[in-house]
Amino acid sequence: MKNLTKLKQEKYQAEFKPTHLRINGTAILNLWGGGQGEIQMHCFYLVLENIKDKQDLISQIKENANDHGFGCESIDSLRKVSVEVLSTSALGTLCTDIFTIQEINFINSN
Repeated sequence: MKNLTKLKQEKYQAEFKPTHLRINGTAILNLWGGGQGEIQMHCFYLVLENIKDKQDLISQIKENANDHGFGCESIDSLRKVSVEVLSTSALGTLCTDIFTIQEINFINSN
C-alpha cells in the first residue's frame, strides 16, 4: 500500500514555471464631452518571456491599458495595478506571486 501511495504522489508532482502575468487595475479616463472618471480595466495577460525589464513591463501595460469597453476620449493614468505572476505545469496554472504598482502616468510619456 505504501508503494501505491508513493506512486500516486510522484505521478502528480510537477514543477511550476512562471509563464504569464495577469494585469488588473483602475484606469483614469478623460470622458467624451469633458470630465474625468475611473473604471476597472478588463484584465489582460502578458507573456513573461517577452518582458525584458521593469521599463518594458510598464510600456506593455500602457499599450494594453483599456476602458473595459466603456468608450472614452483617452486614458490618463492607471492606479493600483495588480500584477499576478501565473505559473504553469502539466497539472495546470496557478498564481504564484502578486505585486502592486501604485500608479502609471501616461501624461508626457513616450
